[in-house]
Amino acid sequence: MEISDEDNPQAFVKTILLTLQSTSLELDSLVGTLTRFLSWIELLSSSEPTCSSPPTLKLLNNYLPQVQRVLLTQIVVTWEPLLKETDQLCLIDIFFCPPQDRGRWSGLAAIHAYASLCSEPISHSSIRLLSLLTSLYNIDTCYRAIYEIRELNSAQAFVLWTETVAAVFSVPGKIANMAHNQIDVPTEFSQGLYLTKLCRNVYGLIEQISAGLGVPVDYDALIHLFSKMTNNGLFPLRKWKAPSDVSFFSTNMAAIEESASRSPNGLSSPRIWTQIMEELPPGTRLSVICSLFSSLDATKVDLNPSPKERWAIKQKSGVLRHILQQSIVDVNILSAVIAALMKDIWGMAIPRILVCYLFLENPKAIESTLIRVVDRWADPAHVQHSLLSYHRYLTGLLLLLVSYLEPSSKPLSTLSMSPQFISSIGIYISHLDPAVRRCGLLAAETVAEKTGKSLRFDGWDGVGEGREWARDLRTLLSSRDADIVATEDIESPEECNQATPSPVSKLSQLGASGSQVTYDSDDSLTGYGSPPSSRSPSPTPEELDEIERDPTLRVGRKQKILKPVYVSQLIEMLRPKGKDGDHESVEKLDVGLSEAAELIRRKRNFGFELAENAAELSRILLGLQDDYELDNFEKRREAALTALVVCCPQVAGPLFASEWFLNQYSVSQRFTILNALALGARELAGLSTSNASYSLHHSFPSKRLPLTLHAKYTGLQPNVVQDLLEGIKDNMLSSRPQPRNPETRTRRLRLGELPRNLVAGANRVAEKPTFSYKDLAAEYFIIPLINGFWSYMRDEQTRELRTKHTERPYQGAGNATIQSPLVLVQFLRTIGVLIHAAQNSAVYLSVLAPNTLELMLTVATTPASIAIRDDGNDQTAQETVSALEVTLIILVACQELDGCRSLALDHTALLLGIAQWTSDLLTILDNGMRLRGASGPQDQTIGRVVAAVALRVDEATSKWRRSMVDTLV
Repeated sequence: MEISDEDNPQAFVKTILLTLQSTSLELDSLVGTLTRFLSWIELLSSSEPTCSSPPTLKLLNNYLPQVQRVLLTQIVVTWEPLLKETDQLCLIDIFFCPPQDRGRWSGLAAIHAYASLCSEPISHSSIRLLSLLTSLYNIDTCYRAIYEIRELNSAQAFVLWTETVAAVFSVPGKIANMAHNQIDVPTEFSQGLYLTKLCRNVYGLIEQISAGLGVPVDYDALIHLFSKMTNNGLFPLRKWKAPSDVSFFSTNMAAIEESASRSPNGLSSPRIWTQIMEELPPGTRLSVICSLFSSLDATKVDLNPSPKERWAIKQKSGVLRHILQQSIVDVNILSAVIAALMKDIWGMAIPRILVCYLFLENPKAIESTLIRVVDRWADPAHVQHSLLSYHRYLTGLLLLLVSYLEPSSKPLSTLSMSPQFISSIGIYISHLDPAVRRCGLLAAETVAEKTGKSLRFDGWDGVGEGREWARDLRTLLSSRDADIVATEDIESPEECNQATPSPVSKLSQLGASGSQVTYDSDDSLTGYGSPPSSRSPSPTPEELDEIERDPTLRVGRKQKILKPVYVSQLIEMLRPKGKDGDHESVEKLDVGLSEAAELIRRKRNFGFELAENAAELSRILLGLQDDYELDNFEKRREAALTALVVCCPQVAGPLFASEWFLNQYSVSQRFTILNALALGARELAGLSTSNASYSLHHSFPSKRLPLTLHAKYTGLQPNVVQDLLEGIKDNMLSSRPQPRNPETRTRRLRLGELPRNLVAGANRVAEKPTFSYKDLAAEYFIIPLINGFWSYMRDEQTRELRTKHTERPYQGAGNATIQSPLVLVQFLRTIGVLIHAAQNSAVYLSVLAPNTLELMLTVATTPASIAIRDDGNDQTAQETVSALEVTLIILVACQELDGCRSLALDHTALLLGIAQWTSDLLTILDNGMRLRGASGPQDQTIGRVVAAVALRVDEATSKWRRSMVDTLV
């Protein structure tokens, strides 16, 4: 296919594309087509006829990538061996990596080559072309090539730059992904080497712009480049360790130090680093500054006060002056520097370098930094919960900033009189760790001494508990690093490398020298003879040291089980190991049970650790079995479950309610769940959880042991819920509750003087509970239990009806099920305790009271199972008494709150149903009949409770009868 000279460049390019895509292409035609196109875009000088119209930028941007992709996908795959034999392969190379001096479009061809090569599957040919391209056109060359094209405006250049940056950074990843195809990857494309070269090229680009070599400046492009480098991990927080990890500042630190030493003030011109730092996004700026700190290789300096190290610190501050320059005046830059400084524990070398730089560049920045550091240092949460290393780091930074302030300066005097600083000293002094305590004492002494005041604490001499660190810091603060001047008196490197022996090593040396004494006055004394001991000899100090160095020598020795510190540790200790668990597992379980309740209560207001693990911990505690016959197993488990209800009611309450209706738990476990709910609810409500109201009254001496010993020797567990409900019922039957009296406040105001106990109680500051039971009772305690009971009853009765006419019908009222009288009575009593503690709830009258009364009425009047009346069960009286007791509690509370108005008007049918139920019970008792299972004492209890309920119902109906009639009508 012949190509004629045309005036239409677009038609010329389309003809080139059709020729390259032709299936009947010959070698000569291919070479001629490639030569003509290269000559047209001025990348190759040739006498072949070509298009008379020169190429335009728009045309090349549209068609040059298409030509390159056709070459990669069709020409190179087919013609590369033949082109290589005829030495014509260089034509293909020019399309992708033309020489830099070949015309004005050479850079544009290389820019598009990056995108074309990275968008197609990687092959041997593309790797070879990428190797040539990256060697000729690195990132700084691409930048100059784009921004030296005059036809491009700033927006077009920026778009082209972003595409190029993305392609350049994707090269090593795309090549690495093809390594599984048995492709030999050159070492230059390994992640570490490629990114290291890229970092050097980026720094070279910035230096070229700073030197004013005619390179155009586009800060948006540089900001995008730095953001891309940050996203690719070239600004790490710590120095890299793996070969594939690269740091921009660590790679170029030698060049940066050389540039900083050439500039007398550490500044480059123009201020390109300042502009970059100011325009970086906040997150990227923080990453860049943190990476800069980690690259300042001065970790060995730390608290070394020698002149040699002080001079090294001052020289390192020149690196910060070269990079940050005068941008520290900007508030955002200073905030980022302070945030990076307090983000991690850098050691004292980085704060020394930074404070020296701030003092030399902008002394006012020291005041702003001091304010931020004091806010963090004096934070009570930091004082109580931070690690010792962070305490020492912040204290050293604080005192380092103070050392650069003049004694008469206003910031220093303000700090010494600051209430925040003074109160924090007291918090430090009350800390349990003596090493942390000395951080506060040292800060107080240093600030007082700096301001000319006298404040001295004792206990600085000696070894241990932070005394050595305090002495080293005092020595460092005796002079400032910024005041050091290079003189001949600076120590040599050999002298600097000699480590000063610590006090511990000095004591060990003294001990070693003392052991070399050849004569002692006691050597002439001879001890009395004694028979040889049958015990094994005690280990010598040398043997003890060897055991400490080699832990394997301690195998077989019993290790003390440590108490759990975190909830996750407690979960691992309580996790069941089976009946065949070893002795260590049994001890861990014993320790875990003993410490569970206390640990849960300690973690109540400490983060989200308890809330995140409360569900798992609850299920583990509920599922525990006393396989090892541990002492007070049930008591300790109940205490832990109660603590969970108190500390995590939103999690534990609904969880216990749902778990109680599962069939996997025994009667003892169900009782434990109900006890935990009852005790936890009363504790949240501020009520007593003791059983003081339940006591035995004997008119004659009893031969029974005290209750504690009786329970110990008989194995009986006290019924906590029954005792609590007995006390509540006795209080209601013995005294008639009165409605809330609105005149109480008026009467008290008329008194001349309040009793002393009332005054003392008013002045006492009570601890505000985290949760209030009146706000949680309906949603997390009572309603989940009631709804769960209705769902369980519906499912059980449905199963009974389905199997009613079979040979062996299903009966849901077995001895170990929820419908058994023993478990059902305990359930009703728990509801009574919960509803009594919730009478101050906002939804008590509208939700809690009617729903609970409906449950009590249904349980007392409807059989739990179809066959329950025919099995001779004697627990009917207990169920009735429990339902009556709960009903009495609710009626008394409703009368106190609104005189039973809501119950009588909004739930008239329910109140009349209770009246009919009590009337039937009174009729039975008046006729001399007994309820099934009732004994002598139970007859008296039933009579008292039925009479009390009937009296309350009669009072309510008498008061609201007319309105009730209107409601029914």
